[in-house]
Amino acid sequence: MNRSKPARPIGWETPVPDPSPVGIAGIMRFSVIARDQLFFRADRDRSFDERCAALFDEARLAARFRLLEAVSLPSLAAQTDPGFTLCLVTSSLLPPRWQDRLDALAARHPFLAVTRHDPEERLHRSCRAAASAAIQAGPGKAGTEAGSDEGPGTALRCTFRIDDDDALAADFVARLRENAVRIAPPAALSFRTGWMLMPGSGGVRLCPSVNFGVACGLALVQGAEENSTVLDIRVKHRQVDRAYPTLTDSRSPAFLVTAHPHCDSLRAEQGFAWEGPFAPAEARETLGPAFATLDMEDLARW
Repeated sequence: MNRSKPARPIGWETPVPDPSPVGIAGIMRFSVIARDQLFFRADRDRSFDERCAALFDEARLAARFRLLEAVSLPSLAAQTDPGFTLCLVTSSLLPPRWQDRLDALAARHPFLAVTRHDPEERLHRSCRAAASAAIQAGPGKAGTEAGSDEGPGTALRCTFRIDDDDALAADFVARLRENAVRIAPPAALSFRTGWMLMPGSGGVRLCPSVNFGVACGLALVQGAEENSTVLDIRVKHRQVDRAYPTLTDSRSPAFLVTAHPHCDSLRAEQGFAWEGPFAPAEARETLGPAFATLDMEDLARW
């Protein structure tokens, strides 16, 4: 009988004892618009002014901020590895009172850097510039201009995706850094295991999720000299392995994706096997400590 050890997955390397620093930046698109780019299916038959009116609708923005403050930001503030910056890219056309609210959140969270995107420019250029500035400045220096600080010096750069209504497990950045030094760049990282959550007035509903190429937490590892980001991957996120060698991590839930009436991707209509509803304490116990900081009380009042 052949008792040889099973082969390691392709691309998985032995961790080096003293890995070179990894610069990590998350990218979040928050109510951003570009004149020559369409981000939502509903925008196909709308003029630019109609798209702006829908995007900056008061009820929609109130819901997006509510989820940002109850789901996304608490999960990032709880990261066990604080060595990252979240680049929140919004529109320069966002109404002033909402701009002020974003600035207040950035003042409260040192990992958060807000970038205003000019709708006449290509969105990916703004995302590249924001990520490069954040990685060059280093964590905890959100808003520092590129070139004003040499930062920690990195051998690798890693960018990841997160939407304003989704969350990442408390150990996500730590796992991202651990995986990044084990693969040869350029390469992608896909976290396959997580949760779906539907807020509701009678309690939240939950559904386990195991899928390859989930957008939430999808990451791109590159050499430090590169300036593109995970949003530059030119295939759909579930086909990322067609563009880059991709390492998957399925060890434990890494993401939480919400489904709600204001969800731009219509996730609530995709036929998931929802469980619940759960009271806030039950939901928190089910999700475990990885998502303990989410505001379940607020999510159970929708």
